[in-house]
Amino acid sequence: MKDIVVPANWRRGRYTIVASSAQSLREWEAFVEKAPTAMQSAFERLSEHPLGALGARQFPLKGKHLKPLWQYEVTGGDRLFYAVDLEEQVIVVCVMPHAADAQAAAATVEPRKRVVDDTIAAQEKALVQKTKPAPGAKKPKRKR
Repeated sequence: MKDIVVPANWRRGRYTIVASSAQSLREWEAFVEKAPTAMQSAFERLSEHPLGALGARQFPLKGKHLKPLWQYEVTGGDRLFYAVDLEEQVIVVCVMPHAADAQAAAATVEPRKRVVDDTIAAQEKALVQKTKPAPGAKKPKRKR
């Protein structure tokens, strides 16, 4: 994953924003050049409220194969697809011009989703291992 670098005057929230790949990072940078004000708004919104639906502008994608992805409408036609992991990182999967149909968007987004799935699975595994008792550890006695 690649850190997304933004100008110092962009407000940062509690979530870190990273790119899932070098390609995602290039797309982000191209859109910052194309629509800097809109991308600043997107960055500030996603770094503070990535899981808060905002009308038609920000919402989770539907369909079993697209979970846990979200979509954010950067401009009237441009879209940013992302997910949020367990470490409060917003993972940018894709930034693209509006596709005329959902299948074209899914064809770009779905293969890149694997990075998100693998990252979240690794975090869940680490979390489970942290909460497992050590081998041979005694269980605490229950009070009656």
